[in-house]
Amino acid sequence: MKELFLSFSLLSLLSWPAPGAPAQEATALVARIEKALADKEPRWRIVPRSPQAVSHTIHLKSGNSHALITVFVFDSAKSAGEAFEGNTIAFGNTAGRRGRKTSLPKFADENLMWTGFSAGATTSIHFRQGEVYVNLTAPSQATAKRFARHALEQVVEYQKAPAGGREGRR
Repeated sequence: MKELFLSFSLLSLLSWPAPGAPAQEATALVARIEKALADKEPRWRIVPRSPQAVSHTIHLKSGNSHALITVFVFDSAKSAGEAFEGNTIAFGNTAGRRGRKTSLPKFADENLMWTGFSAGATTSIHFRQGEVYVNLTAPSQATAKRFARHALEQVVEYQKAPAGGREGRR
């Protein structure tokens, strides 16, 4: 499981947007998702980020179970779509090749889900909604789907906010 998180983290770092991307927007959106998870998933706690953290990854822990949610905010839906496509191809060719790939009906603009690719019924969901790309890994399909719904709800609310209400929005 540790190797899976390391490879997942490496994929996250490799796909991080270029320096000109709206990093402040990602920070505001990650804060919203963290709050929703804290409110709606009281059995899970958010593990504090290290000061050296480069990406916007939320690490959750409940007992011995871990989940990772990585959020990317791009300057356009096209850029987010390219990141979604590239990362899902990379994931499907690595850890995901040992699992079953499906999609969730009527969920975000694009999505893919892999189940059963590692011990412990780990599930990974990748989705894109507009200019936001999210990938997450959780210990079960039910947990992954719940966390993905919480994240998508916040992405949609965030995108509805007027441009002035989004930190760092140009």
